[in-house]
Amino acid sequence: MASTYSANGTVSIQDTNYAIPAGAYFVSNAGSDSNSGTQASPWLTVGHAISAAPAGATIVLRAGTYREGGYTIGKQLTLQPYPHEQAWLKGSVIVTGWTATGSIWMHTGWATQFANTAGTPGAPYGQAPVNTNYPLAGYPDMVFVNGVALTCAANPTVTGGQSSVGPGKFYIDYTNQTIYIGNNPNGATVEVAQYQRMIYGISTNSIIRGLGFQHYASSYHGPYAIETGAVSNCTIENNTIAWCAASGMSVWGTSNCTIRGNTFAFNGEQGIATSAPSAFTPVGTAIQSNYFAYNNIRNFDPWWDAAGCKITSNNNVNVTNNLFDHNNCPGVWFDLECSNNNIVNNICIGNYGPGIFYEYDCHNAIIANNLSIGSINGAGVWVASATNVQVWNNTCSDNYYGGIFIQEEGGRTATTTGITVENNITSADVTSTLELIRQWSGLGHSAGAMITACDYNAYYRANAANPGTLAYWNSGSTNYTTLTAFKATGYEAHGIGTDGGANPYFVGVSDNTAQSYYVLKSGSPAIGAGAALPTVSKYLSPSIAAAIGISYAGGPVNMGILSSIGPNPGSNPPAATTTTSLTLNPNPSLVSGPVTFSSTVTASDSSIPTGTVGFYSSTAAATLDKLMIVDGGGLVTLIRLLLIVVVLVVFQHGPMERHLSLGILRRCILGLAVIACPLVNLLR
Repeated sequence: MASTYSANGTVSIQDTNYAIPAGAYFVSNAGSDSNSGTQASPWLTVGHAISAAPAGATIVLRAGTYREGGYTIGKQLTLQPYPHEQAWLKGSVIVTGWTATGSIWMHTGWATQFANTAGTPGAPYGQAPVNTNYPLAGYPDMVFVNGVALTCAANPTVTGGQSSVGPGKFYIDYTNQTIYIGNNPNGATVEVAQYQRMIYGISTNSIIRGLGFQHYASSYHGPYAIETGAVSNCTIENNTIAWCAASGMSVWGTSNCTIRGNTFAFNGEQGIATSAPSAFTPVGTAIQSNYFAYNNIRNFDPWWDAAGCKITSNNNVNVTNNLFDHNNCPGVWFDLECSNNNIVNNICIGNYGPGIFYEYDCHNAIIANNLSIGSINGAGVWVASATNVQVWNNTCSDNYYGGIFIQEEGGRTATTTGITVENNITSADVTSTLELIRQWSGLGHSAGAMITACDYNAYYRANAANPGTLAYWNSGSTNYTTLTAFKATGYEAHGIGTDGGANPYFVGVSDNTAQSYYVLKSGSPAIGAGAALPTVSKYLSPSIAAAIGISYAGGPVNMGILSSIGPNPGSNPPAATTTTSLTLNPNPSLVSGPVTFSSTVTASDSSIPTGTVGFYSSTAAATLDKLMIVDGGGLVTLIRLLLIVVVLVVFQHGPMERHLSLGILRRCILGLAVIACPLVNLLR
């Protein structure tokens, strides 16, 4: 069975087939903690297994649901499921004994209460973890009826909130220890969050893989459902972590941790939060081949801290081959004192804010070979108050703030210098954008002081009037409507541009062809038109070719993406499959021939696109093969949000520059542009 998620919130665990070593210990819903822990005499609880198993042991969970939490793994252990079985760890408990009261139902004697660590809501955006538009986001309480989350109707610390409860809503009265729900519980399964975390701290060399984690009442800046702690060489692999109240997972002070093949979906604020006890800590975390989808489901402020993956105070982090899909926040965000990081080979689709954000006192990074499309109220790649960042060979299309935004935040001490922008393709195919490339300084610095090189990039507008500005430059004091005018500044001596007609560079949604999207067309002007890649390391990072993972003998390269992107087979376990729906990290030793990855999305909200995003990666060569979008009825579809921000007035600064003016509206979605093409066999 594949690991899947859909826009209505359902998730599953992928099928795995981990070997069971001799001497392994077992846990089963049919077991007893007084048993010996063998396969024939399993334990009942995961907590007892963690306590009783010796260092170096493997703990195997049989299929079922384990409702428990609050454990520390103080010795090297491996936690994994039995082959081809799904084991869920849940922070919720089943609640029965409901009484009708008017048109709603109540349960008394509920003593569990959680602290709201997000503080007082702020306004406008970017002023506090929780915005006044969603003041209840910081309360970790959660209720699920038949697996569907209800919405918190009122502040649990204030009595009388039951008057706001109706279908699809709940309210917990802390004072009177009573739960109210608006859905009929008769014949239904009602689950209420009771635990805030499953695991708090794991030991060096420990492994957690192939499991599912749900319903943990994590809170802003912790507790988290899974917390690694200050250890080294741990592996978190092929798990599903979903529907946690704030962040699904925290990697804090951990060195050389590998996080790969996981699904982080529908978490309240973040999929992953990583940090360190001090600035610029050389943690060496690898975040590979994960899916981050629909995180920030509780509407924490997306310009404060929310992200699919948020990384702070970390060095030597590699974010590679991930999919950031329709998160209600930036896709991946490096913020505050990070250095020597690589963000390569990722796909960002329809995130609110930047697809890729490298911001504030962050240094020495390679952002290369990424596809970033459809960012809402953000750029495809956004670099702000950071130094020595190489932005190379990215393909960015239909992002509201343009493909690439180089910024210097006002009111802050960190400056932006040493930025190189080369070999990228930035386009406006379907969606209205403000411009294709943007430079802005809140400290009064010129583009020349911030950007070392901006050349060999390709620009495309389906209509020269939309956007009318090709380059928003020198903080808007000089805007260039054409590439010719932009070239006169000394930038883009080798840049190319096209306005009107079909996109000449890559196969776009307007082409209405059987080919997959974002691959270069035959005869594309972008073929061989890029600058030669730097062949030596720069700023203590690997060379761009080494970071991307390609062999490079020198000479000009293509503009845009150069090699395979998105989740791909990793170096460890589960069962091999050839065509799956959101199957992650299959056994490379068992795979022969191409492997197809797809993420099926079924939207229950009309504002969310419906379709399947598929990624094809050949095991024989590291080349960009295919990216497609296919709707559930079999049509090749690319859905773009037609975005119009109603008010853009004076830019102001705030925590993280959060770049929104006092009067800006969060977003105004006027319509969806759906372009359908004939059904074809794209994956072959």
